[in-house]
Amino acid sequence: MFDGLKNQTDKVRRAFKSEDEIRREIGESIDDVMEDVVVPQAKKNAPVGDQMDHTGKDGQPGDLQRSIRYGGGYWRDDRYVARVGSNLEYAEAIEKGAQPHEIKAQDAEFLHFYWENEGKYFRGKSVMHPGNEAQYFLADAINDPDVEDGLQKAVVSDYEHTIRFDQID
Repeated sequence: MFDGLKNQTDKVRRAFKSEDEIRREIGESIDDVMEDVVVPQAKKNAPVGDQMDHTGKDGQPGDLQRSIRYGGGYWRDDRYVARVGSNLEYAEAIEKGAQPHEIKAQDAEFLHFYWENEGKYFRGKSVMHPGNEAQYFLADAINDPDVEDGLQKAVVSDYEHTIRFDQID
């Protein structure tokens, strides 16, 4: 009698996925949503059209759009940390906004660029940047209802499949 009960208990125990398996599957689902939904939405949201962004012709993406990537995710305690962003030094200033500040030539003696607002080329050792309003291209992509819906469906689906019914006789 106890052998039969032990066998059934072992079968039930094997039917449930381990915590590591569940976390791996949830992580993979979150990775998929980040790659398939968040990154394209962030690229769509990213501003283009100034000299700094080096926008291509005929609606081609600019540097900021091309630079947005999903950097993968990992578990930290009970939270999954997913990293999406850009490696461009000015991306944060576009996302969060920037106060007026001086820009100085660093790798050359002079700054040299076409100044759209002035309609002419600028050449000088420094220039005052007027600052800019925040343009939440990443935050808006992450907070998009489609992302929330996709993450919720992915996680619920993974939890619903925590029992492997095919293993129970």
